[in-house]
Amino acid sequence: MISLENALLRDIKNLSNESEGYDVVLQVGQHPEIDSFRAHFLILHARSSYFRSISSSKKWGEENELELSELTENMQEYLISHEIDWIRNNFFNILQTTAKSKAFTRLENFCQEIFRTNQASILTSDGFLELEADFLVSLFKRDDIVLDEILIWESVIRWGMAQIKLNTDVSQWTNRDFIRLKKTVKNLIPHIRFFNISGIDHRTRVRPYKKILPKALKEEIKDYFFAQVPPKKFCKLPPRAIKNESNGSIANNSDHETFTSIDSILMDTNG
Repeated sequence: MISLENALLRDIKNLSNESEGYDVVLQVGQHPEIDSFRAHFLILHARSSYFRSISSSKKWGEENELELSELTENMQEYLISHEIDWIRNNFFNILQTTAKSKAFTRLENFCQEIFRTNQASILTSDGFLELEADFLVSLFKRDDIVLDEILIWESVIRWGMAQIKLNTDVSQWTNRDFIRLKKTVKNLIPHIRFFNISGIDHRTRVRPYKKILPKALKEEIKDYFFAQVPPKKFCKLPPRAIKNESNGSIANNSDHETFTSIDSILMDTNG
């Protein structure tokens, strides 16, 4: 005998497969390539926390995400367990996308761990150049980056040059080129810990791009290195995480074994 509960579940399942009586249309894609899916408000309201929130507040926008909790959990489990190559090949897009949503915590943590154990490869890869400025700001605020600060500075310069298609030979730049680069990396500059860069690196690797730095910052850098005058306007941020001298990183051995192959994948993208 079919219980009342099972019968109800069966009917709800059948309802989800029928288009009759639908009261919601979900549109996916962008014009002119848009797919429409018919759905039922009651089912979406029961299964999606995001749908409940936007339906109660009546806030409908172009970037709505249904956040089906069980589906996203199962999807993350499947990707991490069976689609490692796909994650690696789409690493930068996943890293950035998961950071924007609370629905993909496990996948975000997985990608963050890959970043933590492969920082140099990631910052020097071509995929790094495709990241958005806002994401880079959050990245360079972190204290657990175990690279020399000069490498972070150079990754910012390389990223900025790629955004505006600048010649890699700085000696060939015009004043307009410097102005364009300055505008491009403006929001990233405050998160570079200039006072943790050595004097020789300032002279040989920062100075060629000094025109993109705020005048007051240039003055404080000069005072700091030539007269040991502490900066006043610009905060002297503390050094980032210290490297583990045994393996050059802060990762433990098991982490290293799990993620070490990402190195070759990222290097391949530089191709």
